[in-house]
Amino acid sequence: MLKSLQTVKLSRAKTKELLAFKLSRMDTSRAYQDAFKLSRGMLRLNFLAPQVLWALRFCPTCPRLQGRAMAAPTKWEKTAVGREGVPSFTRETIEKLESHLASFEEVTERIAASAPQVLLLGEGSHGSHEYYANRNELTLSMIERGLCDAVLIEGDLPDTAKLHRFVMGHPSAAETSVDGAFLGFERFPTWMWANADMRAFVLALKARNSELPMDKRCGVFGLDLYSLNLSIAQVLDYLSRHDKEMERFVRRDYAVMGELDPQTYGMLAQRGLIQGCREAAVRALKNISAKTPRYAAQDCQAIDTETDATEPPLDPISAQDDAFINEMNAQVIVGAEEYYRGMFDPTVSSWNLRDQHFYLALARVRQHLASTRGRSRVAVWAHNSHLGDARFTHLERLRGRELNLGQLVRERDLASSLSVGQLCHSGLVTAADDWGEPHRFKPIVPGLSGSHEELFHALALKSGRARFGLDLGAAEVAGLLGGNPRLERAIGVIYRPETERQSHYFSCDLPNQFNWVWFEDTTTPVIPLVEEEFPSKEPETFPTGL
Repeated sequence: MLKSLQTVKLSRAKTKELLAFKLSRMDTSRAYQDAFKLSRGMLRLNFLAPQVLWALRFCPTCPRLQGRAMAAPTKWEKTAVGREGVPSFTRETIEKLESHLASFEEVTERIAASAPQVLLLGEGSHGSHEYYANRNELTLSMIERGLCDAVLIEGDLPDTAKLHRFVMGHPSAAETSVDGAFLGFERFPTWMWANADMRAFVLALKARNSELPMDKRCGVFGLDLYSLNLSIAQVLDYLSRHDKEMERFVRRDYAVMGELDPQTYGMLAQRGLIQGCREAAVRALKNISAKTPRYAAQDCQAIDTETDATEPPLDPISAQDDAFINEMNAQVIVGAEEYYRGMFDPTVSSWNLRDQHFYLALARVRQHLASTRGRSRVAVWAHNSHLGDARFTHLERLRGRELNLGQLVRERDLASSLSVGQLCHSGLVTAADDWGEPHRFKPIVPGLSGSHEELFHALALKSGRARFGLDLGAAEVAGLLGGNPRLERAIGVIYRPETERQSHYFSCDLPNQFNWVWFEDTTTPVIPLVEEEFPSKEPETFPTGL
């Protein structure tokens, strides 16, 4: 266990290097004060071991080190058995893996050559700049090549609908600024999607879309189901403008759910104190789905159902997308009702319910794209724990046979899907100490003994490459990394380095978990678009925020 405070004496030159690194990021964060404290010529780093200090010195983004090769220490090889009883690695393992290292450009070209229908792009944390930047670059490359028609993110549908309308150039978003498009992401954890990297992606996507006809543009959709009350409000608002009679029926069906916060509803429903809401939600979805084509046609004709006044008509894609988003909000209500009720049922896995909803949303978006655009290639952005095949992690063995989106995609779309996991050894991450607390820029504990992070760090030192990819389908790579499971780190929106092993590690068979892995030796934090979080309107419940 690392000590809570490490005091490191530095030479003047090294202190200047670290200060240069810090100052290069000062315009992006006040929270570096949490990680760096200067006092009497000494640099104090909270929760940082000396090896993290060394890693920061060779961070590829440090302005004093641009273009400089990473200098490997003389003693890089480790042969000790890890603390988990997992063999660490040998010189032979490192040397063989070194011949398989791929640059980001090489990884991009090989993924593009495979042209997957479903590209799953994971991340080892919800707060590392490099993970988001890598997904941005890879996804934009797929879009430019015509290999991606929509991006699906681990976010709530109502919030991402604003981003979708903005990047698609929907008439209702004509006066919306890019910052206005992110206003929906006001609840904890705001930085997960309302961050500088996501903002850059949205601007780049909108600029690219503006040069194309509507049916060739790439949209953004949300996969999650935490927006019970907000989805109810949006369904009712849409119906009030398209079908007053249906609105009255649906408002009655949603009445009880809409008056309670989701967790309270779930507890009362599971105990039998509230009944009939499940059936009402399913009935509302069925009725809305039956009329969705009519609603889209109505927007194209531009007739206000209340006054019969003529309004500017919507183009077919915008009208169909609006009707689909309304239908999917009704689907979210069905999924959220089951999820919050299942939270209080010991026989039900709420994790499974959530990831099954992810897959349903993915399938429905692809069906919608195929029917409206004639194509259905998508990129999915979510945490590694959702996108790596759960059959080859502890999720199945230790959590009552839990599954995830990556497993479901592979079981049903194996030939047309490809998954990429992202890992890091150390650095800084944007995360909170607990649910609902302010974000901080927190130092990441170096990869534990017996972990993939530790192995890849040694590989980085030996090769002099601070970032690289590995094709896990290559026979030699699979043979070297497969077999005995190793530890893998997962940081959500909460990071607790004081209980690093218990809170953030699980064992996995990496070559079977993903098709590719991308490694960053050192990461830097994402930069939130807002300084502080607002209380959650929709209580999210998974304790690690994955």
